[in-house]
Amino acid sequence: MERNLSYDEVVECYSEFSSFIESDFNKQLVINTIDNCINSKAWPQSYYNLRDEYLPDIMGENASKFLFWFALGGLLDEQFDGFAINDSHGTFLKFLMYNYSEQFLRAKQFNINPLGFYQISFTHSMDNEMLSTYITRNDSEQFLLKQNVKDFSNMLTEALRYFSLLFMNKAVDPLQYKDILLENIEQMKVFLEYVENTISIEETLDVNE
Repeated sequence: MERNLSYDEVVECYSEFSSFIESDFNKQLVINTIDNCINSKAWPQSYYNLRDEYLPDIMGENASKFLFWFALGGLLDEQFDGFAINDSHGTFLKFLMYNYSEQFLRAKQFNINPLGFYQISFTHSMDNEMLSTYITRNDSEQFLLKQNVKDFSNMLTEALRYFSLLFMNKAVDPLQYKDILLENIEQMKVFLEYVENTISIEETLDVNE
């Protein structure tokens, strides 16, 4: 919803936003309001209160719309390639983006599905073959899997097998997710090809030694 604005709407909203933040006092009001909301026990459930009530009441509905549009990456849409931000507002907008974009995004995902996937990260110690997989949910809960290469490879294979069965059994509509699926599949091919090529190179070197 935050990024569902037309070019003309963004121009209008930015005009009101820029007028409001000309005052340093008003900038501080915005920052304090966001921080108080994020640091309260009601967060992240209160994200929609911040978006639909608190900030619109303080800075105006259009100015608030622009803030959330920008913070959640609205400027990344191709139709806004030529949209110009006043240099005097750039630093404040970057501050909002760097400090709150991830907080807003995670809060939105939490409200949609608290137990959904948010992030995965990996670590590997060169002293052994154990791979550490950290999986974080939308509610910020995290669990750790420690696996060797064989188990890790088996897990990936099982996940892909199950994923393919969803389509074979028509449990999901592939056309509904066409673009993102094709993009991810291409990335998978690149990564798997790299692993395969690395194995082939190592085998060749081993034979030649």
